[in-house]
Amino acid sequence: MTAIPGHPPDHLQRNHFDGDPRQRIGEAIRRRVGQGPFSQGDIAADLGLSGRSLRRLLDADGPSFRAMTDDARLDYALWALQRTKLPVGEIAWRLGYTDQGAFARAFRKATGAPPSGLRKNAGSSE
Repeated sequence: MTAIPGHPPDHLQRNHFDGDPRQRIGEAIRRRVGQGPFSQGDIAADLGLSGRSLRRLLDADGPSFRAMTDDARLDYALWALQRTKLPVGEIAWRLGYTDQGAFARAFRKATGAPPSGLRKNAGSSE
């Protein structure tokens, strides 16, 4: 995948692989986050797995695909709001939300603050 301007630095995307399938899955999710909507099937394809094989790996103890995706989305949102001047609507789209309101509700639920509040506090640096 090619880098997209306004995409976070590699250290926010990379989980070092040490043989743990969940780390590989997390790495694949982080590579996709910020580039628009994606599905569990897309991640399976990125890893060279069938959808069923990916589900089997995820059925083991640990966070769900949804939880892993939500964590990666939040990391990207925090980075983008604090370090870029991307419009909130653009950040929402890059994270796969259908609209800015859905993103704002999810962000507020995760952080207790609206995206615009974090941006004001960060000073919109960069």
